[in-house]
Amino acid sequence: MPLFTYIAVCIFAVLVSVILILLLYKIRLLKKRLYTDKLTGAKSPAYLDDYFDKLLVKGTYYVLVDIDQFKDLNTRLGYENADKVLQYFADLIMSDDSIFKIAARYKSGDEFLIVLPDESEKRVLEFLNRLRIRCFEMKGVELKMNFAITFSAGITTYSEGDNFSTISLRLVQGLSEAKRTKNTAIVVNH
Repeated sequence: MPLFTYIAVCIFAVLVSVILILLLYKIRLLKKRLYTDKLTGAKSPAYLDDYFDKLLVKGTYYVLVDIDQFKDLNTRLGYENADKVLQYFADLIMSDDSIFKIAARYKSGDEFLIVLPDESEKRVLEFLNRLRIRCFEMKGVELKMNFAITFSAGITTYSEGDNFSTISLRLVQGLSEAKRTKNTAIVVNH
């Protein structure tokens, strides 16, 4: 092979490699954008759609938390400040380093699905209690609110044969029961 042809093939191979690396990087960025909720920084509902089945593991707890009376917050604070409440709430969930978790915005509302693999019910309830205390302490932070943020939660665990629908159904039932009981309640629904 003549030297010129050899050099041309090498340059072509390097260019193709660079283009592939750039495309892979771009794909990674697009996936990150797709799987990250733009407002809160938590995982997005698209992440749950694509990856929830991989999160179905024995010993995993699933928690659906809902900010109490969020519609009233929208009215009282306005949408921009209510969005800040969502951001703070997500930050509080994700910043608790004492327990490993995956937090995702659930259906783009004021609900978050928290996946806690390999945890005990006691540790999950302790985590939620810390979250409740931190929410109460959030009162007035940056928003100059004269009321505390509270939440209700439904909790369930993985059972053999579960899928996203069966777990979601139990979580929604538990959350509905918590809301019926009174706001700030937590209902465990195995």
